[in-house]
Amino acid sequence: RNGQFLHKISPELPMLERSFSTLSKE
Repeated sequence: RNGQFLHKISPELPMLERSFSTLSKE
């Protein structure tokens, strides 16, 4: 069950990281 959740969120991780770095840049 947990693995499926991680697998589902995995592709979004880079996007979250990018938006986070954008936020800290401002």
